[in-house]
Amino acid sequence: MARPGDSEGGDFLVWVVVRPLLFVLWSLVLWGTGYCFVLVWMAVVEGPGATLERALSGKDQLAGAVNLVLAGLAIVVWSVVAMAVWVGPHRPDWRPRADSNGQPPD
Repeated sequence: MARPGDSEGGDFLVWVVVRPLLFVLWSLVLWGTGYCFVLVWMAVVEGPGATLERALSGKDQLAGAVNLVLAGLAIVVWSVVAMAVWVGPHRPDWRPRADSNGQPPD
């Protein structure tokens, strides 16, 4: 893997800003995914009303709201990933990309 000072490496900004931001974004998505699974399990066991009340009540009400937003964000992100994986290559206007020499693939 190339490092920021290498001649073959990517841009320094990518290593310093973009990669840490992507790490934080995916960490939040994984946290929201886990919280979403817990909410679904609680809704099955206790019922949806009790689950929502428990999620939004407590000592820190802001944390409950943030966790619900992260759960919603996780659902949106995983939906977009699924559409990109399954629908993207099957679109009629999808074309394979050329290789590094500009030649189309065989």
